[in-house]
Amino acid sequence: MAGLGDLDDIAMVTPESTVPDWMPPQHRSAVLTPEEAKALEPSSVCVLDLGSVLTRLRRSVDGQDPLEIHMRRTAINRLRVAFSRATEKRT
Repeated sequence: MAGLGDLDDIAMVTPESTVPDWMPPQHRSAVLTPEEAKALEPSSVCVLDLGSVLTRLRRSVDGQDPLEIHMRRTAINRLRVAFSRATEKRT
């Protein structure tokens, strides 16, 4: 990861609204949120912490709770934005 943020035309994107707590301080500035990455078109994107987001999305949702439905839809939209930034590779 140390060299990933320094490479040209590669974006490290978190699907969350903030950089993950586990990210070392020296690399935090290289990580973009979906909102920050939206106008970019790097050739490659590394989506961070994807497993935890997918696990959260797989949990059953009470179809009657409008807030849960909204939060789930927001998480899916953030993933879509994170993945759609890459013009060549998604990792």
